[in-house]
Amino acid sequence: NNDINVTSVQNHMMRIPDYLWVAEDGMKMQGYNGSQCWDTSFAIQALSECKLLDEFPVMSQKVWTYLERAQILSTEVSQASPAYAYESAANREKFYRHVSEG
Repeated sequence: NNDINVTSVQNHMMRIPDYLWVAEDGMKMQGYNGSQCWDTSFAIQALSECKLLDEFPVMSQKVWTYLERAQILSTEVSQASPAYAYESAANREKFYRHVSEG
């Protein structure tokens, strides 16, 4: 629902200052688990857009391995990780947070 007057939206909006604020040196953000996965994703996307992946095959493979371990839970390798146990509907309800989607 996009209605900003809905209670659930209001409750989320009240928490924005917990995560975003302006300090004397600019905008600040408090992340949940760090930004390593995002940073890696954006960096490899830039290399892909520049058609440079073939020039860095070892790095490309390491990035895929990292993303598979850290985020993507639909592959055989990631389903073997301990994190995959938290993908069940019961655990999603219990923890209120999807492991991959936040």
